[in-house]
Amino acid sequence: MEGGNILSRDIGIVAGKDLVAVEKSSYDLFKKANGKSIEAAAYPHIDPLVQIEHAQRLGLGSSRYELVELGRDVS
Repeated sequence: MEGGNILSRDIGIVAGKDLVAVEKSSYDLFKKANGKSIEAAAYPHIDPLVQIEHAQRLGLGSSRYELVELGRDVS
């Protein structure tokens, strides 16, 4: 597979009914796993939270979330 540089190890899959919460939790998981935010890793001139905050203002969801980790079956 061709492509650019790998920015992060696998941080898993995030799913939910609230798209804003999914986006915010994905952002936070990336930051926690890599010690820096996605914009610092790839796009330092762009604030990714602008889109999350705007979506919240539009009533598309909430940036508040609760992570529930599901068990892993690696058999």
